[in-house]
Amino acid sequence: PFDLTYSCGLYDYLQFRTAVVLTRQLSSVTAPGGQLLVANMVDHSTRWVMEQHLEWMLIYRTREELMEMGRRAVPGAQLRLLEEESGANPFVELVRA
Repeated sequence: PFDLTYSCGLYDYLQFRTAVVLTRQLSSVTAPGGQLLVANMVDHSTRWVMEQHLEWMLIYRTREELMEMGRRAVPGAQLRLLEEESGANPFVELVRA
């Protein structure tokens, strides 16, 4: 098992149910007490640039959806949101006992 497992840039393409299943699997390879960090972009002010100019379509989630994904994937895990500077790509942190 790993002390730290993370994903950034993948969940933006996954349907919610798939994201829950993957989070459960990633948690299973994370050591008890270890951190699982999962990022997903949220709606942000430059989204239109990505979509209109770059034709880069993502699945955006709310912060509450990220927390719900964590609750469904790993019931009983300690959850919290971690924000990077821009606020566009928060991580949900899961720590299971």
